[in-house]
Amino acid sequence: MASGKGLHIRLSALLLSLVVAAGVCAIRVGVAEAAVKTKKHFTSQESLRRRDKYRNYRLRSPAYRRWKVNKDRISKLKKSSFWNRRPYQFSTPLAVEGKLFVGCDAGVFYAYQIPRGKKLWKYRTEGPIQSQAEYFGGMVFVGDAKGKIYALGADDGELRWSARLDTEILAAPLAVGGRLYVSTMSGRLYALDAVSGAEYWHTEPDDRELGFSVRGGAAPAYRGGLIYQGTSTGNLRAIRESDGSIAWVRKLGNIRQMIYDVDSTPLMYGGNVYAASADGALYALSPADGTVQWVSEAGGVDDVHVHHGRLYSSGGGKLFSLDPLTGQVYWEQDLDRPAISSPALGEGFVAVSSTTDKIFLVESDTGDLCYDRYIRKGSLGDPIVHDGRVYVLSNTGRLYSFKVGRRVKKGKKRKKDEVEAEVKVEVEDEVEAKDGAEAPAVDEAPQGKE
Repeated sequence: MASGKGLHIRLSALLLSLVVAAGVCAIRVGVAEAAVKTKKHFTSQESLRRRDKYRNYRLRSPAYRRWKVNKDRISKLKKSSFWNRRPYQFSTPLAVEGKLFVGCDAGVFYAYQIPRGKKLWKYRTEGPIQSQAEYFGGMVFVGDAKGKIYALGADDGELRWSARLDTEILAAPLAVGGRLYVSTMSGRLYALDAVSGAEYWHTEPDDRELGFSVRGGAAPAYRGGLIYQGTSTGNLRAIRESDGSIAWVRKLGNIRQMIYDVDSTPLMYGGNVYAASADGALYALSPADGTVQWVSEAGGVDDVHVHHGRLYSSGGGKLFSLDPLTGQVYWEQDLDRPAISSPALGEGFVAVSSTTDKIFLVESDTGDLCYDRYIRKGSLGDPIVHDGRVYVLSNTGRLYSFKVGRRVKKGKKRKKDEVEAEVKVEVEDEVEAKDGAEAPAVDEAPQGKE
């Protein structure tokens, strides 16, 4: 009896010791997990000890502190397919008269009110939209990848007319003098009446039936009765607007390279026409006969733009600023991306987007990177700048707006009475100085006897 009671006491003690040991282990594990878990928020003093988890703003360029950027997402455009896990958008927005026009790969063309982002109307096209639109005479013109051009009312989105062309339209149309010039993937250039859509003439493909384009097509440019067009065969040609005949052709692309087509829109500036080829060259040519003035290794498939007397181009993931007269490179910014968009120019900054993940802002004078922001999947289209805002359509179909401005340094506020007193004193001093300068010299007359 006593031995049984002693066994029961020993078992109870063993069980109690096991429970205590388990509790101690649980407490130690909890303490260890609490030590490993990172707080979501740290004070400024604590952050100094965690440089690997927080950005060190002291090492960033001073240009980041000179600019202030606010992001707004205007809208999400229709997806081409729910199952598409690798979406893409080649369309570039167009901002004019308080409206933003943009199409998407799902074949829907939208009009938004800016900067509020209110959707005004939408129109469904037959094929995907992979180019920028054009505005003229209260109408907006846009082409799709099935070779159809549409003329829509800018206010209501009603169809005015449409025309079927030969192949895909991957470049923005050009409206000049009541005519609409449209370049297609076949290399043909069509001249249509902007009001009715009637065809005046069209050119034949350059050298071969179908060309190859890296990301789209070269939109035409106009000056002095000539239409300038780049082709997939690496040529830049000038076409007479009267009958569509060829004025001159200049070979730009190096045929020894794998890709040498001219996909950039020609730029008319000063006394030259500027065009870039896909093999990485940028040319300045005479508009009259196509004579090459200079060549620089600052080109690519993207468009060239000019702002405040400087050329801006991109190619191979790099952004360039050049002298339009000599081709001298002022600065070069390598954004460490395989491909970037055409530059969009604002007051004091240049905006570009990568094809994979980000949008960048670069100071136009120095080339310093002053802002970068992640946008999902990047953008295969080009950003635009309008009224201090950057608009870009991401590959996921999200339309973004970035308001850009310089930061204002907050100085010491002065009292209103002090400022008014200083202004009053300055005005009085100016008046006295003016009166003293205008008063004629009077000689004091001698006093005579009465």
